[in-house]
Amino acid sequence: MPLHSIVEATDCPTPEQLLLTIGRAGVLSSRAVAAGELETLLRLLGPMSERQRSDLRRATDIVLIENGTLIYWPRTGEQFADAAYAMARVQATLA
Repeated sequence: MPLHSIVEATDCPTPEQLLLTIGRAGVLSSRAVAAGELETLLRLLGPMSERQRSDLRRATDIVLIENGTLIYWPRTGEQFADAAYAMARVQATLA
């Protein structure tokens, strides 16, 4: 499913964020994440210095979509308004 389709599907107001797992082929999965779950997830990902390690080869990565428009990439701390650009940035870093 293209990322822009998922973003459009989240345009309705919701207290949850959408967590996408992205691989080289595109979006592999998506699910709603409550605020408490997000905090736990970020803790599990570790500090920013660990998330940004360049010596690790990743097959997948995650992004969060907030309010259907803002895309947050926890590994780098970057935020994007353009879904296609965000997807390309994440995919370019995958093994």
